[in-house]
Amino acid sequence: MSKYNVLIKNILTRGIVLAKGFYSEYKLKKAKTGFFKNKLIVWLGIFALLFNILIWIFIIWRLSAGEELIPLHYNIYFGVDLIGQKNWLFELPLIGLFILAINFLLARVVYNEEKIVSYILSIASLIAQLVLLVAVSLVLNV
Repeated sequence: MSKYNVLIKNILTRGIVLAKGFYSEYKLKKAKTGFFKNKLIVWLGIFALLFNILIWIFIIWRLSAGEELIPLHYNIYFGVDLIGQKNWLFELPLIGLFILAINFLLARVVYNEEKIVSYILSIASLIAQLVLLVAVSLVLNV
């Protein structure tokens, strides 16, 4: 081997070692930034959970002194088209809690690979709780 080949081999070997070191340091720093340290995701989760709790409180407050049968679905063309037990209304916050749990579990799983997907799932949880809150308030005010 010539002198230049040995020099190039040494440079490449040292470059690969340095690159591996930088990559392992990058992975270590990336692992330290946890899911629950991200303030946006934490606050989205807190607000989504608060809206779900608000749905539960609103249903309990409105149904505490009421009739046994309530309108569960309203159609603008036909009016009330589904009447049922007031306990059936508790399915909505249960669905919201299920959506919240599944979305945040998926957001936690994909957080280190794709943070934007975690943000989208967290925002979707909050929007789902808001939609359910509006739906419950409309059903109870009919």
